[in-house]
Parts: sequence; C-alpha cells; structure tokens
Amino acid sequence: MLFNTYKGLPRSVYILFLARIVNRLGDFVKIFLTLYLTRYLGMNEARTGTIITLIGLFSVLGTLAGGKITDHGDRKKILIISQGLAASIAAVCGFMPDSPMLPFILILFNFFTAAARPVNTAMLTDLTTPENRGQAFSLLYLGINIGVSVGPLIAGVLFNNFRQWIFWGDSITTFLSLVLIYIFVPSIRKEEIVAHSEKEKAEKGHIFSAIVKRPILLVYTLLLPLTAFIYNQHAFSLPLLLESRMGDGGARFFGIIMSANAVTVLVLTPLLTSVLHRVKPLVNMSLGQLCYAVGFGMLFLPYDNPGFYLISTVIWTLGEILNVINSGVFVANHTPVNYRGRFSAWFATSRTIGNTSGPLISGLILNSMGVSAIWLISFFIGIALFFSYWYLDLIDRNN
Repeated sequence: MLFNTYKGLPRSVYILFLARIVNRLGDFVKIFLTLYLTRYLGMNEARTGTIITLIGLFSVLGTLAGGKITDHGDRKKILIISQGLAASIAAVCGFMPDSPMLPFILILFNFFTAAARPVNTAMLTDLTTPENRGQAFSLLYLGINIGVSVGPLIAGVLFNNFRQWIFWGDSITTFLSLVLIYIFVPSIRKEEIVAHSEKEKAEKGHIFSAIVKRPILLVYTLLLPLTAFIYNQHAFSLPLLLESRMGDGGARFFGIIMSANAVTVLVLTPLLTSVLHRVKPLVNMSLGQLCYAVGFGMLFLPYDNPGFYLISTVIWTLGEILNVINSGVFVANHTPVNYRGRFSAWFATSRTIGNTSGPLISGLILNSMGVSAIWLISFFIGIALFFSYWYLDLIDRNN
C-alpha cells in the first residue's frame, strides 16, 4: 500500500498528524474572513483590503516572534501557549460576532496563530532525521489537506446560519489538537536536540551570520518569493481567467478546480513521497518548478475546454506537492539546531513576501497586458526557477 511509506515514523509524528487534521478541520476563520468582513460587518472593499493587509503584517510579526522564542524555550509549552491564546481569542470573538472591534481582535488572533508555525516546524525537525524527514513532512502536509478538504464544507453551513460557530468551532478544534499534543507528545529538552550532520551543528552569533555561512540558503531566500508568486496565480489570476472565458459559469468551475486540486493532493502525495523519497529535496523542488511552468503556462493557450483546465490543475498541483513536502526538508537539513525556530520564521517570511506581493504585481500585469500575459510570464519564471533549483542542488552536493 502507498501508505506504507509512512511506517516507522516516531509516535509523536503520528500524534502531530492527527492534531493537524483536527486543527485544520476547524480552520474556519481564515477561510471566510473576507466574506465575513464585507457581509456581516458591512465593510467596503478598500477597508476590507486594509484589514487583510494588517492581518498579514501582524502574521509576519507573529512568525518572527514565534521563531525567536522557539529557539530559547520549551517547544511544547510555547506551542500550547501560542495556539491556546489564539483559540481563546477565537472563543471571545464568538460572543461578539457583530462588534466593530472584531477586526482588531482578529489581528491579535492571527498574530498568535502565526507565532505557532515556527514551533510546529521546529518540533517536527527535532523528532526526525534527514532519512525520514521527507515522509514526516509529507504526512503533516497530508494531514493539513485532509482537514482542509472537509473544513470548508462545515464552515459554509455555519457561515450562513450559525456564524458564532465560525469562531467557536475554530476554538474548539484548536483546543482538541492541543490536548492531543499535551498528552502524547513529550517535551524535548535543549540538550536532547541532536545535530544529524555537519550542516545542522550549532552556530554562534546573529541569524544573519548563520544564514551568510550557508549561501545556498541565502540564494533560496531570493528564489522562494518567485515560487510563491507563481503558485498564487491559482487563487488570483485563475478565477479571473475563467470568468473572462466562461462568463457566469467561471466561478462555479473555479470551485470544481479547487476540489480537483484537493483530491489530487490527497491521492498523489503518498505516491510521490513513496516514489521520490530517495531523491534530493532540491531536485524534487526543481521538478516542482517545472510543473508550475507547464501547468500554469499552458493556460496562455486559448482553450476553454473543461478537461484542459483540469489537466492544468493536476500538473500545477504536482508542483505544489513537490514544493511543499520538500522545502521543509531542505531547510531543516541545512538549519543549525539552535536556529530551527528562527530559520523556519525567516523562510516563512520570505514566502509571505511572495504571497502578499503576488496579487499586487499580478494586478498591474493584468491591467496593462491582459489576463493571458500572466501565464506566459509564469512559464518563463518557472523555467528559470527549474534551472536555478537544479543548479543549487549541484552546489549542495559539492559542499
């Protein structure tokens, strides 16, 4: 069976997998945030955009703060405190769903949610070795998508009829995931954290000096926003393309495409992990860039056949899988043991730059060159990234 590839992992990894499913099953607030601000709080598009931007800014600050604290304390306690605070804030929001103060409370909610991300990555890295990290990161990614594949369906019902439970449901599932971690995942003391290779040995000094000593990671920092820029075309430019080619049916078909994306992730993640787990992460990531180039680049062609878009979706989703499950492994294998939290936060911030700037840059391109041009640009960026990641792997092998 394909799931045999996940056998033999530490028990704590399986607990984190179950906790991730439960947590993402109730990830309601993020899913419907924009609609909530406009429909129930009556905000216009400009003010909604401002709130979303502020939330993004404070999420970056939360990630950086979480990364810093992670490297100086007990990972498990930090995770429980940060996510526990986020869950508590969500519960409070449920008692004041129409308050004008709600957007500002949600900024705080997202700060603590983001602060937990570097802790999660550091814990997973602590519990694994370079030999089994690929399977572990793949399993956690699968857990996210299992939760996300069901969560939006539940959130859709709650949003229209029981909007308080958008917040309470998010809070309850977060607390349940923390109970699993509190009971079944042991704390790891600093002295128990192991460096499995020369590249993971502890470093002294500031994070920038540690990064500079690893020029391959410095280059990766510059490439990551470009990768995020291409991937985010599925959320920004793709629905606009479908609307321009299919009219009113574009929105409905975009929903079908996102379902196809989720199914592809659930079916192919174990397969790709099993087939490619011995291949170097950078090679897999370079193949992911190629899938982005082909999957998004083919949308430049003037076809409006549904099958054509579904094929495109499967191809760029392959790129998503290869990038997500290998990027964490690549960074973990090159991170000093005493910088695991801060390095995770550093690269999450780099990715966020691509995520947040992507819609702005894409909008300028669409306004000046038309909706088809973005796919040709994505193709060439993807090809350039394919060769860049491949070359990085050659450098990495020689160091």
